[in-house]
Amino acid sequence: MIRKGRFPFLPDPVPSDPTDTRRSNRSRLLQSIITRGPATRAELSRRLGLSRPTVSVIVNELLGVGVITEGDRVSSGGAPGTLLEISKRTGVIVVADLRSADIVRLSTISASGELVTTDEAPASGTDQVQSAVTAFIDRCEPQSVIGVVLCVAGLVTRGEWDGEGERDGRALALGLRRALRLPVFAVNAAEATAVADLRDSPGDVAMATVLLDHQVAMALILDGRLLSGVTRRTGDIAHIVAGTPGPVCDECGHMCLQQQLLALRTDPATATLLDAAHALAAVLAPIAAGVELTEVVLSGFPDAVADELAGLTHRSLRTRMLDEHVPAVRVSKRGPSAAMIGAAALMLYRLLG
Repeated sequence: MIRKGRFPFLPDPVPSDPTDTRRSNRSRLLQSIITRGPATRAELSRRLGLSRPTVSVIVNELLGVGVITEGDRVSSGGAPGTLLEISKRTGVIVVADLRSADIVRLSTISASGELVTTDEAPASGTDQVQSAVTAFIDRCEPQSVIGVVLCVAGLVTRGEWDGEGERDGRALALGLRRALRLPVFAVNAAEATAVADLRDSPGDVAMATVLLDHQVAMALILDGRLLSGVTRRTGDIAHIVAGTPGPVCDECGHMCLQQQLLALRTDPATATLLDAAHALAAVLAPIAAGVELTEVVLSGFPDAVADELAGLTHRSLRTRMLDEHVPAVRVSKRGPSAAMIGAAALMLYRLLG
């Protein structure tokens, strides 16, 4: 069963009176600017299916409290409009990337989604990570930090992560909240990467982001909304057996998709690439048909093989589906910082939305 929610820890609002409707529309408008970038009032009206007067009322309210600001005048063929963006005075978000078992990668991301500063520190245990995050914030401008987000590879439920290995996720979040007196939440790296990739996709998109990291994961976005399952495992495709030859996985005991894709890092030979493309297409085809995917984005794959893998996967999909149902397959334009930028966007939406 799939549950549709704007983001993994935010259920869709169900308007029951005009106040709820206004709150819902305000939330959707903020989400659009945060995840898809600055837009004019006319563009927001088209994106959200709201009337121009309704958009103007919401925009004036948000301008009045300083959450958004007006930027450059632009023209897209019609009447010129003014771009609306998240105010830089909103502050910055600190992202702690915990996907490595013994290193924490730290960054500050502006409200407009720009990478401001980066650093990393050795940190395997809970206390070490907390110390590294706290020290990083002290070196920045602490008064400008509005929240901390933990970007992780594991399961996240309503902004909480149990942890992995020597790291106790709940103890870490609680310790940081007490030490910093700031909001601290966790987000899944694949979902964060998908949110970052969304900026490079058209408005009406059904998108799957496949992330190759220390493991393989997928996130689905339909109409600008992340999809999550009842147990929050919608994108758990790593151990699906695709029926193509490959190494046996120590974890599941089969020749699974994860093993075939991870092999690309050590053996990007043509045969391995073809097997990986066929395996990926075999897994994606029923998903693409089931939710009418329009686009598949590959993120984290080795630069040497990423473009070729995208092309081979698309060709393999065409042998498994009717042409009109085959999604485009492309490589992410966001680079290594995609997950951190997307994580900041999810955190910002949680704080402002």
